[in-house]
Amino acid sequence: MTFVEMILSQWELNRSRTLDLLKRAREATGGDQALSWQPGPGRAPIGWHLGHIAVTEELFATARLADRPSDLGPLIERFRGGSVADSNVPTADELERLLEQTRSNLLQTVESIEEKDLETVPPALAERQWTVRKSLQILSWHEPQHQGQAHAVLNLFLNDPEQTR
Repeated sequence: MTFVEMILSQWELNRSRTLDLLKRAREATGGDQALSWQPGPGRAPIGWHLGHIAVTEELFATARLADRPSDLGPLIERFRGGSVADSNVPTADELERLLEQTRSNLLQTVESIEEKDLETVPPALAERQWTVRKSLQILSWHEPQHQGQAHAVLNLFLNDPEQTR
């Protein structure tokens, strides 16, 4: 198994866990209420974490690894690293489509990477000194990190006595 094949296998597992979380959040209220619930002022709701996962993949698929434009427009600024989380998040259906779209874009980019390219530093990542290999590893870590945070928010939501279901 090549390094890229191993990463792709890990991403598949990561995404299945993320989609399971999205399904649980939807089932918790029979709708999208849990996705926008914030555990405290300014704290990121589940929907923001999932939007952030998608936008981060899109940024790596386009600007960071392939130097091509994204068609996500304002979603990039709403969910990129350093953005301010709020409760205005996409619906579960929209998030599912967004995660599918950005993963497809990322896979398209990664399919063009050869083993010999793994130690190169793309120009967009020169300041960070991240090789292609490290970038793929970071992406493999990034989704579970935010999926775990979203999972914690869901548990807080489910145990909040003020929530009516």
